[in-house]
Amino acid sequence: MAEIAIFSTSFDRPTIEPVIREIEESGYNTWLYCSDRVARQQDQLSFSVGKDSEFSLSYMGISHIMSDIKSAWFRHPYLFNLDLDDRTKQMSLENEMDALQESIWQLIPGEAWMNHPLQMAKIQKKIAQLCLAKELGFEIPKTVVSNDWAEIDRFLDNDIVLKMSKGLIYVNNKSRVLYTTKLTKANRAELKDNSPFPGIYQDYVSKKR
Repeated sequence: MAEIAIFSTSFDRPTIEPVIREIEESGYNTWLYCSDRVARQQDQLSFSVGKDSEFSLSYMGISHIMSDIKSAWFRHPYLFNLDLDDRTKQMSLENEMDALQESIWQLIPGEAWMNHPLQMAKIQKKIAQLCLAKELGFEIPKTVVSNDWAEIDRFLDNDIVLKMSKGLIYVNNKSRVLYTTKLTKANRAELKDNSPFPGIYQDYVSKKR
């Protein structure tokens, strides 16, 4: 049976579970990998390679062959949600775990990826992607990145959206994700005493659906 792999986190389940239901109802075998549960030893992960053996990976006691994966979805598996008092230690551990996970990504057939991790890393460079979109003829919203509120106000008059380059921040020793957020002029006034950097600010474009 073809295997569909989803690499994500347990706190993304509300987004993922409807997708899993649709996939499994279509007759596919789904493997959901939760990086945060691995980081906290709630889920067991082991992979190894020996002198006379091929790469072997086991997740929750189930063996997976990377070449058998027919489709893979990269959905925030770098969010580990650790909660250590030593923030520097936490960030170092998360970087190490992310580097180890990359060994898994590299062994999955390139054509299987719906969104290859290397391409996702490139896409996350939002300003470069925005400039490319403009170069290709796409209509883009007016955008400014600045540490000066006066400059932001000069470029953007109306309701705007705030986004971050990656969106992962730490608040009160816990990791948080900041999604694209709408700011009215009143919201902006409340934020004027705070540094706007490193936010990305754009004209708000209402959704059609």
